[in-house]
Amino acid sequence: MTRIPVLAPLVLLAGCAAPSAYEMSADDQSELAELLGDRVPDEPVRCLPMNTQGSTAIDERTIVYRSGNTRYLQTFEADCNDVDRIGNALVIESQMGRTCSGDIARVVDTVSGMTGGVCVFRDFIPYRDPE
Repeated sequence: MTRIPVLAPLVLLAGCAAPSAYEMSADDQSELAELLGDRVPDEPVRCLPMNTQGSTAIDERTIVYRSGNTRYLQTFEADCNDVDRIGNALVIESQMGRTCSGDIARVVDTVSGMTGGVCVFRDFIPYRDPE
C-alpha cells in the first residue's frame, strides 16, 4: 500500500482534536516494561539531551530513547504510521539542532525512499534509576 504525503496536514491537525482511545498490546506493554526496567518517571522535558545513544520503536505511537542510564519515553498523540516497521527510519525536522517537543518527524522507507507516516513530538518523559 502506498502512503500519500498529502495526508501530512491532517496529521498535524489531529493534535487539535480530542485524543482517540489508544491501547497498547500486551506484547508491546511487555517490551516497554523491559526497556524501562525499574526506572521511575520524572518530570517531562521539552528536548532530548544531545548525548542520546539510540532508540527503540515499540509501536506506532511509542518510542523509547536511551541516554546513559536514563530512558526517555515519547508517546505521539496519533499514530506515526510504520515507525515500528523494520527498514524504516524516522527523519526529524528540528529547529534547535536536537529533538524537541513540536518537532516534526517523517517515517521513511530506507529502501524505496518513500515517505510514510508524519508525526509531531510532544514532551519526553524521562525514566531514571530509583534513588
